[in-house]
Amino acid sequence: MKRAFALLLVLSLFAAGFQFDRLRIGQVGGADPLPTRIFKLTGTVTRSGNEATYTPPVTSVAGTASQVTVTPAAGVYTVSLDESIARTIQVSLSAANIIAMGTTPVQLIAAPAAGKLILVESITFKMIRTATAFTGGGALEFRYTDASGAKVSADIAASVVTTGGAGTEYNHVGGVIASFTPVPAAAIVITNATAPFATGTGTAVVTIKYRVITP
Repeated sequence: MKRAFALLLVLSLFAAGFQFDRLRIGQVGGADPLPTRIFKLTGTVTRSGNEATYTPPVTSVAGTASQVTVTPAAGVYTVSLDESIARTIQVSLSAANIIAMGTTPVQLIAAPAAGKLILVESITFKMIRTATAFTGGGALEFRYTDASGAKVSADIAASVVTTGGAGTEYNHVGGVIASFTPVPAAAIVITNATAPFATGTGTAVVTIKYRVITP
């Protein structure tokens, strides 16, 4: 029964011609528990940052947000996005954020639950300059927790922020490649070394690709 149900669900979704993404299926209640399965599914799953919305593809499936509930004869089954799926978040930085982040780091990704780790895969930094350039400052750093936390990527040069003249520049760095110790249940922040930036009126957008895992 449990294998037949899982197979029927997957086949019905494939037959409908969906674009697929990874989800996890398991049983909630019922006398014949279904072992957890991971399979590909989508069609109308949309993601924005940490949030996922699933619109049911067939009338036999009902649910909202990141979860779908199916009710076969043997129990209630739940389908939800696998937590290890790569996620993307964008955070805008005002001039005030850029000036202050040397002493007050700006949170980019909120801390996950206890026992979970954020693993950063890549960071893209978009700097939108104005005629009023920033001065001072130091290399941009991406860390766990605060200004003294472990780094999660390479630095971005201070000159990306302080170069004069209106315009836009993009910089991209990968996550740490060498062995390092990730910090459980810790946020990701941006700060800068050496000294605070000053006087500028530009802004920035930070785009991070990352995963949240439970080791």
